[in-house]
Order: sequence, then C-alpha cells, then structure tokens
Amino acid sequence: MGSKPNDEKHWLYASNAVAAAEDRNRDHYTNVAVLMIHWIGSLDEDLKAYTEVAPLARLFRDDCGYEIKIVQLDNKGSPPQLQLEKTIADFVQQHDGPSRTHLLIIYYSGHGYVWRDHPNELIVSGTAMAETSSTERIFAPNANWTQAERPLNSASADTLVILDCCCASNVMKDRLSSKGARSYELMAATGKNMPAIQPGPRSYTHALINALRASLQEGGGFDTADLAQGIHELRGYDLTSHLYNRMAARTRHIRFNPLEHRGFPASSNAAREGGSSLDVRPDSRDQDSLRDGEAKRLASEACK
Repeated sequence: MGSKPNDEKHWLYASNAVAAAEDRNRDHYTNVAVLMIHWIGSLDEDLKAYTEVAPLARLFRDDCGYEIKIVQLDNKGSPPQLQLEKTIADFVQQHDGPSRTHLLIIYYSGHGYVWRDHPNELIVSGTAMAETSSTERIFAPNANWTQAERPLNSASADTLVILDCCCASNVMKDRLSSKGARSYELMAATGKNMPAIQPGPRSYTHALINALRASLQEGGGFDTADLAQGIHELRGYDLTSHLYNRMAARTRHIRFNPLEHRGFPASSNAAREGGSSLDVRPDSRDQDSLRDGEAKRLASEACK
C-alpha cells in the first residue's frame, strides 16, 4: 500500500514520456516532396526566377533530403492552364499519403495578378509572349492558380503552398472543412492586391532561403511559424508577407525535419507536354550535382 504513490508517480512519468515521444514522432515526416514551378526562360526575362528557384531547390534537396520536381510553364504545345492543372494533379496523385507522415510542398515564383471582378482568383503569368515561328501553336502565358490548385484541397497529406508573387494572399477565401489531423498552410509573399519584390537581395524567396538555412543550422526542427518569423526579421519585420491556415479548424503548424538520404538516384524526366520538368531526388553519392552552374542549367533549360 505504501508504494502506491511511487507507482502512480512512475506511471505518470512513463505516460508523459510516451506522449512526448509520440508528439515528436507524429510530425517527423517519412515522405516529403517539393514541387517548384516557374516560367520558362523566354517568359521570365524580367524576373529571372530561376536564380532563386535553383538555390532553394538545392537547399530542400541537399540539406533536407526532400524529393524535388522543378516544372517550367511554357506557352507552346498546350495551354499553360492545362500544364499547371496536370502538374499539380499528377504531383498529388504520385506523392499523397497519410497526414503527418507525408508532406507536400508546392512553390511558385513569378508574376501574379487578379481581375477586378474575381479578386480571389490568382492568375499567374509569364512576362510576355515569346517569339515563335509562324508554324508554332502558342497560347497566352497565363494560368488560373486558384483553379489549378484544387487537387490540393482533397489531398490527405499535410500541405504547404508557398507563393512568391504579387497578390499572393488573394487565393485565401473559404477555409476547408477539417480532414482528420491534416494541416494545410499558405506562406504568401504579399498581402491581398499587394505587389511583390522581384528576385534579389530584398525578395521574399531570398529571405526564405536564408531563414531556412539558419533554422537548419540551429537544428532541433522548426515549423512554419518559426520560418515566417525568420523571414520577417530578415526583411526588417515586413508587414506584407503572411502565414495562413487554410483549414477551418485550428491545426498545428507544419514542421520541417530533414530526412536521411535514402540513396535515390538523381534522375530527370525529359517528357515534354508543353512546358518542362525535372525530377531531382536525394542521393548521397551526388551531393554536388546542383551547384550554381548546374542548378541554373537545370532550372532554366531542363528538357528543352
């Protein structure tokens, strides 16, 4: 009888330890895939988004061990809208999985705008019509992001969308009904109807890269709130970028935990259906394959 308090104390300690371990493990993803979208070089001559897409891709791949797919939208062969819709739908179908073990990250860098009569529909666009021969079939270099991202709404995996463009926050409208323990967040470079700063030392992606690198160096894991705070500090506490919960219920922030390299071979997908793509998977034998020159080549000329 006299040992009962000690037994209860021991049970409580063990129970708390198990709960803490489960809490740590539940956000330790085993599968993380990153889709990075920007416009092909001829439609991105003013922004040159590849200059920031490449180092961010390198960071996700080499430092985090995430699987990367880079897609460049084009205006030849098929409409950019169909390219974007297919790209996101295929990505979800290939990488979706149970919440808290699977994480989908979708990143876009480029121009964005909204129509006055549709303020919650983000349109992403290239710079201008690229020069083409008279025999080429070309389309207007724009696509409705709000429409194309719909497959993300029905995904099971935790999902993070990162938009570095003008009017990024305009995609926020109705929050989704809760689906289990799923987290779905948006990191927007700009507020509603606000302009973005183009790639360079003051850009959102530049700060994202530096904040992500600093957090990884600190170790111990971090979440989107930590990352957003780091971005604000690096940009002088800017009030234009936002972190949104896209679920109706309050959910936890998405955590970043680097994965161990699993020996996947680096591979490229040269199938072109209007636009281009490149799969970059973590490979401990190929750590230098995305250095500056190669990264620029991969991001700007993949699958030409």
